[in-house]
Amino acid sequence: MSEIDTYDESQLAEFPTKKGFRQRGMEMTRLETFTDAAFAFAVISLTLIFVVLIYVYPLKATYSGALEFFSNGYLESFFGLSTFDDVRTLFFVFGTGYAALSATIVLLYRHALSVADRLSLNELERFDSTTEFSFWNINAVVAIISVVLSQTLPDRLVFISGMFYSVFGIVLPWYRIRRSRLRKALVVDSTPSATGEQSS
Repeated sequence: MSEIDTYDESQLAEFPTKKGFRQRGMEMTRLETFTDAAFAFAVISLTLIFVVLIYVYPLKATYSGALEFFSNGYLESFFGLSTFDDVRTLFFVFGTGYAALSATIVLLYRHALSVADRLSLNELERFDSTTEFSFWNINAVVAIISVVLSQTLPDRLVFISGMFYSVFGIVLPWYRIRRSRLRKALVVDSTPSATGEQSS
């Protein structure tokens, strides 16, 4: 598809649909598949895959240390944290990795929304894309705040930078529930029967 082309209604009707979102790019030619794979390895794997690789180890170390802490040393951690500087470094690496991973996904959704017309995204699809865009923005912001806390809190309070991720348990469910309610209202308003009743 060229930069000026958009999907017509016959093409959109052929796309498989998942929860009201038409899945674009499911049926591709071999050339398109090769091109997309080359693009993914050349661009995404310098960003997303790289971030995942450097993020895995501090993730494991963080959870290992947390298990040792909450078990009062019964579950011994493979990752020794002997000083407060070690703790600060751990949360700094973990947080920057998590923020970079989230930011990469944010940029992908931002790009999709910027070419929404070319992709022929309808109102519901734009809503879903915006929901995911904001969801990963929240993830990135929480990680950045944790990083700042890890470098600014006094030693006796530095553990709060790790505990700060617990806000996910409140903010993300609230956000999902709120967006789900708005989505249901949007689906109802966009149905032919609802449109017909409103017009009459």
